[in-house]
Amino acid sequence: MDSVQFRVTGASTTSVSLALRVLRSNATQFQQTVARATGLATRGTIAAATNDAAVAENGTLLGSSASVVMPPLNRLNITAGERVVFYRAIRVYAARLTNGQVIALSATGSSIDTTAIAHDTGAVQASTGDGANGNVVLLRSGAATARYLLVDVADASLPAIDIGILAAGPLWRLGRGMAYGVREGRVMLDQRDRNPLTGAEFVVPALANPRFAGFTLPALSRAEATDAHRDLVRRLGAARDALWIPETADTRAETNRRAIWGAVNQPGEEAAATRGNFPLLNRAFRIVERL
Repeated sequence: MDSVQFRVTGASTTSVSLALRVLRSNATQFQQTVARATGLATRGTIAAATNDAAVAENGTLLGSSASVVMPPLNRLNITAGERVVFYRAIRVYAARLTNGQVIALSATGSSIDTTAIAHDTGAVQASTGDGANGNVVLLRSGAATARYLLVDVADASLPAIDIGILAAGPLWRLGRGMAYGVREGRVMLDQRDRNPLTGAEFVVPALANPRFAGFTLPALSRAEATDAHRDLVRRLGAARDALWIPETADTRAETNRRAIWGAVNQPGEEAAATRGNFPLLNRAFRIVERL
């Protein structure tokens, strides 16, 4: 018999034996067994590859082996022995999980290994209302190398949560700041039509007056102009958006209020950096919030 097994056996009315093992040609290559009282819920995981196997249960590594001959695996069998067993969930992974993931999976039901987390923001309160347009902006102090990004959104008081845009990307942190004369405000889309005969006004409020920012980067180094800025123009064009963060030292609430998601290049614009003097270049931007 060739298989990877999770077996529940035992004739006792008070305890059972849990056995997780790898069989090749009916010969046991690796096995870990533990006794548990009847009527208890348990979570067990087994990860196996050639000469690399591990078993964990309820957050504890029961054992591992560096001498395993793997059988061919092409089916999943669920069988019943002499005990009545209820399975809440069965998960099969195509890749061999790390031992840390095996332990985490048996503890919480998630394969996230907390020891391998590159960055954890913890619980973050969402910023709602027109002032921040629902922004939740998070910054890291440095680069992080990770396999994937996980975002959990939860609010037990709400039946549903609507997320307009979820974006993650590299941060271009300027070597020198913006020039004086930065303008931050709103583009007024409200209308006030005046009757030329009577002078009466007819006010039509817009659904939203989007935020905008106008600023100049007066001192781009040649490296910034030919690397980060050139890449920004090439990748975004006028059809894609970026997040403008005016001050990374702001509080999170103020960052949420000031940061703007919108286009940094406009249709028909000659999106280019200008050489203002010998060592430095400059570029002016006007970003209107995308609603």
